[in-house]
Amino acid sequence: MVAGHAVLVRGASLGRTFSKAPVILARPDRQFLQAILDGLSTPDGREEIAATIASRRDAKGVLKLHLPMHRIQHVALIDIACDGFMNPRLDPARVDSAGLVLRRINPDNPSRLQGWRNDGKTIVGWKDFSTEDDERADPDLSRRPPPLHSGQPALDRQLAPFHWRKAQPYNESASPLFVALPAVCQAAGRTFLYGVIPLASSEQVETATPPPPYDVSVVSSHLPAYFRAGGQRAIARAGETLTASNADDANLADFILMLRQLVMEFGFRDSAIPNGALYQTLRQVALPSPANPSNAGDFFDRALQVLVERMPGVSVTMPPHWPAVSAALSASILSAIQSAIQGRIATLATREGRFDNPGALYQLRAFVRVKQGACPTQIYWSDPTEAFTIAAWYESGGQPPVRIQLPDLSNGFLKALKPDVSFGMSQSTFQKMNGDAKEMLKGNFPGGGGLDIAWLCSFNIPTITFCAFFVLNIFLSLFDIIFGWMLFVKLCIPIPKRK
Repeated sequence: MVAGHAVLVRGASLGRTFSKAPVILARPDRQFLQAILDGLSTPDGREEIAATIASRRDAKGVLKLHLPMHRIQHVALIDIACDGFMNPRLDPARVDSAGLVLRRINPDNPSRLQGWRNDGKTIVGWKDFSTEDDERADPDLSRRPPPLHSGQPALDRQLAPFHWRKAQPYNESASPLFVALPAVCQAAGRTFLYGVIPLASSEQVETATPPPPYDVSVVSSHLPAYFRAGGQRAIARAGETLTASNADDANLADFILMLRQLVMEFGFRDSAIPNGALYQTLRQVALPSPANPSNAGDFFDRALQVLVERMPGVSVTMPPHWPAVSAALSASILSAIQSAIQGRIATLATREGRFDNPGALYQLRAFVRVKQGACPTQIYWSDPTEAFTIAAWYESGGQPPVRIQLPDLSNGFLKALKPDVSFGMSQSTFQKMNGDAKEMLKGNFPGGGGLDIAWLCSFNIPTITFCAFFVLNIFLSLFDIIFGWMLFVKLCIPIPKRK
């Protein structure tokens, strides 16, 4: 090939198959790359490879690819040729580099494609391509041609539509393609490139996605009765002094539930979120004597220690009734709770991962950078593949199950087992593990005392596996009453065995 000739980037021709897009193979074999390279050398081998083209589809008829954890690897195959008479194969020495880009169809606008982008330092996530030029721009921002400048502003404005810099200033994540061995290309009479398709990634957007704001009407529907505007309200155990022994009192169930809501939903005790306004606002609610403490903020804090945390030696005195709450004070409490909930959710905000969107549709596209003699390298693209989805981690890849051989209980194997794993623990942890379960459920944990020593407890891993298997079967049977899943999650087949 001479400099200036265009290059065709297309799917590898395997027997009778031909595609302008990369060919996607689904390979369950462990030595899949060696098998593919060996097969590409002969017509029969290429026919065998063609039989492994990914073909599994979901209920909607969409092509489905599987994760490596399903014991299936997906490989992209392309070949490159000169765009001339009879399309002779491109000399592999002219290939500067090549790769694959995996693009997502925008879930909110299926007419747009998105690339997994970064600005060189920070992952910015899935971003729409603004133009067709953007889609065909080099994934590596540093390898794109510089803008054209004539020195004349009027002429530069006319040249602007042809600039590659029309593309967004982001790099696009790409995985490498490799040229097949020279002997393979020579035997096949084609220049093949191959690469493993990345369908799993731990990459995340660097900044967390802020949660949507809570509507005040939603928060208001969760507002406890004690905080609503109105007159005096009756309260359980009015005027009584309570201790941890009252934590199981059925009459206090609603009150304790409200205390748990304060902690779990409103973040009343969470110092990591900006909820000081809630505590200060509740302190404006004065409680009638003999309540101790005498304001709602400190009272709830003490009640949590007594009735939820069950702290010994601490008591709280209930008010004779719950005081009236004005509309203005109720609105202030509602605003403080809304702010507290929003702040609490913000601490749990997640960062979008590359493949976090279940059911998303993707396309694969290959590119090749070709040397042009003394001129800069030129990038050429294949057509995109058909849209495909990625199977969820819990789905089956259709491979035989992994077999774990459990020991035979009838041959006295238990006596021959020796501990092969040890767990180190402190004195307090050891005491809690070996304490009275009924007492611990009541909040009475075994205390210290004695020597301050550590413990090392050893177990046998096969025995742990056996116990887990027995417990699993018990719970499968129990949950089968609800889900009716036993025929799907457990299959026992008798296998003949030589005596």
